[in-house]
Amino acid sequence: MKLQLKQLKTAGGDETLRFTAQIYLDNSKIATVSNGGTGGGHQYDFFRTDNRKTLMDYIDRFKTDIDLVDPLHQKVSESLQSLQKVIPTFTQQEIDADMVVDCAIELQEQLKYFKRQCKDKTLFHLPEDPKDTYLTVNQTFSPEVESWIIAKYGLDVIIINKLLDSQS
Repeated sequence: MKLQLKQLKTAGGDETLRFTAQIYLDNSKIATVSNGGTGGGHQYDFFRTDNRKTLMDYIDRFKTDIDLVDPLHQKVSESLQSLQKVIPTFTQQEIDADMVVDCAIELQEQLKYFKRQCKDKTLFHLPEDPKDTYLTVNQTFSPEVESWIIAKYGLDVIIINKLLDSQS
């Protein structure tokens, strides 16, 4: 089962992120989710009455199988999880639908940021650096740039452009 948020629109918000999005599970639209940004929980409008149970079943699987996202998200997610960045450690009881949607939004926004940065630069992370810390080379990603980064920083460097290119 694969969760996707489509038609995600975000804006400021007073206390939380204000957004609307369509929730798809395995390419089937099951709900619209939104949050007014005033500190309350998310609102879900399910397209069919059994879609609520479908989403709850997905949440139960998410508690034990965190890689239930599309392949590009999964590849970036795996690297970012190794940085303890995207999905924090929670007990299974703490994970709910709002948290899964929040993680999906964070992944999608992170991917959008990566794609924007990687258009004309090479973006990478050093494992020993704090999370959310990325270095850039002001050159388009190429095998030569990759070789230079690896020669200078070692084999453990995470090159974001390469992760994105592997899914294109």
